[in-house]
Amino acid sequence: MGRFDGRTYLITGGGKGIGAAVADEVAAGGGTVAVFDIDGDAATEKVAQILAAGGRALALQGDARDDTAVRSAVAAVVRKYGQINGLAAIAGVLRLAPIAEVPDSQWRDVVETNVLGPFQFVRAVVPHLRAAGSGSIVLAGSAMAFASNPEAALYSASKGAIVAMTNSLAVELATENIRVNCFAPGTVRTPMARELAQMQGAPDNIDAVVDSFGQGHPMRRIIEAEEVARVVAFLLSDEASAVTGSCYGVDAGMLANLA
Repeated sequence: MGRFDGRTYLITGGGKGIGAAVADEVAAGGGTVAVFDIDGDAATEKVAQILAAGGRALALQGDARDDTAVRSAVAAVVRKYGQINGLAAIAGVLRLAPIAEVPDSQWRDVVETNVLGPFQFVRAVVPHLRAAGSGSIVLAGSAMAFASNPEAALYSASKGAIVAMTNSLAVELATENIRVNCFAPGTVRTPMARELAQMQGAPDNIDAVVDSFGQGHPMRRIIEAEEVARVVAFLLSDEASAVTGSCYGVDAGMLANLA
């Protein structure tokens, strides 16, 4: 019997990177997975992989910044499966720029994707977790909420907001047996890391540049998406039944090295 048997989980950003790895982990544990992604093809491909492996999954295309799309996605999951037992809000964007050169449009893009999106999903999902009698929410923070880099003010601020949101929601929902946690990864091998390598002007050796990012961790290696997904799956599961209001570092020692 799997630890997610009989339960349904909605995963945003589930078509790629950490979100896709979380979808795989939950499906492997017997859970039904609703994969929401702005890239509909990526969501469809991930669901096809899960179905081919014998799992249950639903692909949902939409933009987490659009509350209508969020509510429609949640309604579609409930309509098909009758319940939602957990949410992993992983979708996010990274934008880097000197603060004096940041346009308002970039601020809106980062804050609306990284903060408004998760908030809207939590708001839409909580009534269904209440109906189920319990639930678990996991939000995507970052080590950069605690120790940042130059030109990352927008991203760091957005992830700091996630940590604060996690704490408040955990206290608000604790008596209803709804747990809320977040995770704070270091640099993970994902499409976002490849995008960062491209920003640094490395089109011909992107894989090598991504690997080099791991040298900033005390473990001297990049973090794999599957390693983060195992932590997220733990937080979603009953194995973390007494864990709420926590932000789990998955950073290969990064923050410990800065303490």
